[in-house]
Amino acid sequence: MNKKLVLKSFKEYFKNLKNEKDIIEKQSKLIYELKETIKHLTKNQRKIEIKPIVNKNIFRFAVIGDTQFGSAYEQIEQLKAFYDILEQRKINTVFHTGDVLDGWKVYKGQEFELHAHGWEEQSLWFQKIAPKKQNIKTYFITGNHDASFKKIAGIVVGENLAKLRPDWKYIGPDIGDITFKINDDYDFKLRLIHPSGGTAYALSYHPQKLIEKMTYEEKPDLIAIGHYHKAEFIPNYCGISCIQSGCFQKQTPYMATKGLHAMVGGWIVEVYVQKYNINKYMKSIKTEFIQF
Repeated sequence: MNKKLVLKSFKEYFKNLKNEKDIIEKQSKLIYELKETIKHLTKNQRKIEIKPIVNKNIFRFAVIGDTQFGSAYEQIEQLKAFYDILEQRKINTVFHTGDVLDGWKVYKGQEFELHAHGWEEQSLWFQKIAPKKQNIKTYFITGNHDASFKKIAGIVVGENLAKLRPDWKYIGPDIGDITFKINDDYDFKLRLIHPSGGTAYALSYHPQKLIEKMTYEEKPDLIAIGHYHKAEFIPNYCGISCIQSGCFQKQTPYMATKGLHAMVGGWIVEVYVQKYNINKYMKSIKTEFIQF
């Protein structure tokens, strides 16, 4: 047998072996990263149970979203005024649908629309300026602007913000589930969602599609959707009530170039629950949008 051919065959064999090893290592790395991501989501998207203050079968809470702390276009004065209203009306629970911070390098030219640059400046600004009321607790998820810090520097934004402000409770990234324990017979379920994608041609298009994709088992009584900076209430679609949370950031130059406008304000939600048969309940959801 020709020694050169044998040597060439061995070289080709080991070369292919090395390529296969590289492929296996890459696949193993991807699998590991996927497992870590799933572990992170499972860990942080914990379900929250709340025992609400029920008065004459009624309990109340507030919904806000897209505060974008650090943006030159944030609406801090309006946000504080909203919390003042909540304090006056004795509403002690707020739910935030994500994009607490404005983030970093989310889109080209964003750095020119910020007054607080980078993680340190934005997180410390949040700690200093986010509304703080003695009897009000804010539960929040994080959105795509918050996630920019994780992509760039590996920072788990929600957990770190909650450490800076104990009155702000982190539920998880992108999605958060809250169960109101009314009594032993009835739970009222709220889901917070911060989706992705641009604004649709019709205000209700994205909420409808999100609801349609939900399985029967996971359907809550009410979903609150952030990200789009729009305010809307849908009383019933496929058996679910829906709120688009609005925002506390006025129109930015980026939004103007996209033909998008911002609906600045927050919601006060009133839920009435009444038993009408053995273990059967009816509910009524009233909403009020405080517009600025």
